[in-house]
Amino acid sequence: MAGTCVVTTDSDKNTLRVKWTWVSHASNGNVTDEGAIRVTGIISGVRFIPDTGGTAPDNLYDVTILDANGVDVIIGVGANAPQLITDTGNYRTPVTTDSQYLSLFEATLTPAVANAGNSNGGIIEMSLIIG
Repeated sequence: MAGTCVVTTDSDKNTLRVKWTWVSHASNGNVTDEGAIRVTGIISGVRFIPDTGGTAPDNLYDVTILDANGVDVIIGVGANAPQLITDTGNYRTPVTTDSQYLSLFEATLTPAVANAGNSNGGIIEMSLIIG
């Protein structure tokens, strides 16, 4: 089973914010194949916001945001996401090996969460520079 993931967006003149609210599957602790969205822009950052209390994800859970070809567009920065909310550990900037931001054009993105523990949850927020 996939778990659940609901995607919402908001934007202003130059920024698109994509927000995925997820709950991991009750038996395997994962989220897959849910919350697809098509976007165009330059990824400027991604933030991981874990639930608190009894539904906090297991520590060092893993997040990927996959394009239609299965490529992680956040370039591995979702590995070992922290269980607690911290300013430094929860906000990450994905850049390529030559220190460039990743540009997307009409890319269909789907988040995946692994190792989060059963029925745990959180939010993934990705910011893109647009227009």
